[in-house]
Amino acid sequence: MRKKLIDLLNKEFQLYGIDEFTYPIFYNLRIGLRFELGMEIIEDEDEYINESVRRACNIFNDVFAADDDILLVIDTTPDKELKQKLLNAIMQRVRIKLNDKKLNKASNKCDTYFYRYIYFLKGRNFPSTSIFKRIAQSDFGKGKNYCNSVYIFNLRINVLFHMYDDRGIDLIAADKDILKPFYKKLNHMLLDYDRTRMSNLFEN
Repeated sequence: MRKKLIDLLNKEFQLYGIDEFTYPIFYNLRIGLRFELGMEIIEDEDEYINESVRRACNIFNDVFAADDDILLVIDTTPDKELKQKLLNAIMQRVRIKLNDKKLNKASNKCDTYFYRYIYFLKGRNFPSTSIFKRIAQSDFGKGKNYCNSVYIFNLRINVLFHMYDDRGIDLIAADKDILKPFYKKLNHMLLDYDRTRMSNLFEN
């Protein structure tokens, strides 16, 4: 199972012409959408986080169907809490230690190594609210930092879904025709700062 999961991840990397995650993903890959999650007009911290999670779940539900095969990748330092609380609903796991050079290229963290967890599951089994809430809370010092650590691949349509923190989501594909329906349907949620770039790509 371990080799199969790694092979699946490498196959996805090949589709995007990369050999590792490079931040920010939206600016380092040619075809993508960037969505805004954080609503600055909301002053209450808990309300802000809940709204960010709600918007993330809405986008996820538009991109993933219940029967879709998902490859979930989480890069993190070893943490007992990760295994016990965050991903206890996910059954398949593989752990890989990466050397310093690979680590720095992949995540820009200063730890000597990190663990890569890879899971294969169905869309219906993905704990979206739990995972997105952990990511959204990271910038507020609530629990472990999962910013820029969680990657969700839809293996049916070959799309990468990356909620980088409480502020937004990058949706990436190798073919712009795959993303065009989401560009049209979710246009009101696109990040205004990058709207011109996305309009030039999907309307020409």
